[in-house]
Amino acid sequence: MSKEVPAFDFRRWGPGGIVVIGAFFVLGLVGMAEGALRGSIFFEVLGAICLGGGIVTFAVKIGEEIHPVTAKWGIDGEVGEVVEDVDRDTKGVVLVRSELWSAKSEGLIRVGEKIRVVKVEGLVAWVVRADAAVDRSAP
Repeated sequence: MSKEVPAFDFRRWGPGGIVVIGAFFVLGLVGMAEGALRGSIFFEVLGAICLGGGIVTFAVKIGEEIHPVTAKWGIDGEVGEVVEDVDRDTKGVVLVRSELWSAKSEGLIRVGEKIRVVKVEGLVAWVVRADAAVDRSAP
């Protein structure tokens, strides 16, 4: 493969995502501490809700980073790279949008070549060489 894609990277969340998750945690901890010091159930519950929201948001973001999911119709026309040789009789593997897909092709396409996805059948992407792909939008 030509480039490595990190499975987990805070920089991909952006400043807004980090600030929101941090705010959930800080507000939750402050609210729970304030409620405990004043003996206020309201602040303790509010703090617990904020802390829980931060934990859930953090877990969702980690899940998105570790296992991004692309719907099968979302890769039609996408360009990728062959990881294992692709042929009509033998399923190969291609990398499209940082995801590995089982793939087939009408002809042999070797490792490292660029491909374009023409259709998806179940969990198998049918591909052609990127330079051989025909532009369907042309009249």
